[in-house]
Amino acid sequence: MVRWPNFADPTAMMYEKLEFAIPGIEALTAYSISIDEVCKTLRWLRTLECIAFPHSLNLESIGRVCDALTGTVRPCLERTARPDCIILVDPANQEAVATAHVLFELLKLSNQVRMSPSVLEAGDDIPSNISKALLVCSAGCFHSEALASWLIRLFSAPQPAILPIIADPDFVVPVVPFENAVAGVAGSFTDAEMASYPQAVESIFQEIASVLAPQSYSSTQE
Repeated sequence: MVRWPNFADPTAMMYEKLEFAIPGIEALTAYSISIDEVCKTLRWLRTLECIAFPHSLNLESIGRVCDALTGTVRPCLERTARPDCIILVDPANQEAVATAHVLFELLKLSNQVRMSPSVLEAGDDIPSNISKALLVCSAGCFHSEALASWLIRLFSAPQPAILPIIADPDFVVPVVPFENAVAGVAGSFTDAEMASYPQAVESIFQEIASVLAPQSYSSTQE
């Protein structure tokens, strides 16, 4: 069993009031599953071996989880030394980061495109000599300090092509005025940087966004 970082085991009070703790649990009776059986199953789950899911995802932590799940030891994955394509993502959104790494692997395996991609992590600088950037769009991503910093730097330099990729059904494509999309961004930025940020977002969505939902086989295949 893989344990999510913020997962908490049910408390004694939750077991006593399971019908309130899990809304709609009564519907299981239609399948001959009683609340008592649900309680027993939840207690049984606590006896299983657990693999802790990391608080942050990168090539190293993903490799450790995969090794634990498969019972194998693979060579340590290394980041691209001289990337020509960067994948930008909100580092605080684990599902979006996971999507970015799926995209990273798909690009490496593709025979149709020749790229040396790299997923940027919080604290990374923009590598030199990149020709393309892929932006993984998730709900609230433009409030991320790291993502805002990268986009502002890219906009102020000779700008590579930035392709938006929608990875979250809750993501809303920003529209005029673009200042609304970046309002409330975390971090400390100068007035000049805050003035250029909505312009950077506007320039990105001149491109037609693609969709990548790894949980959907069909979109991943496309």
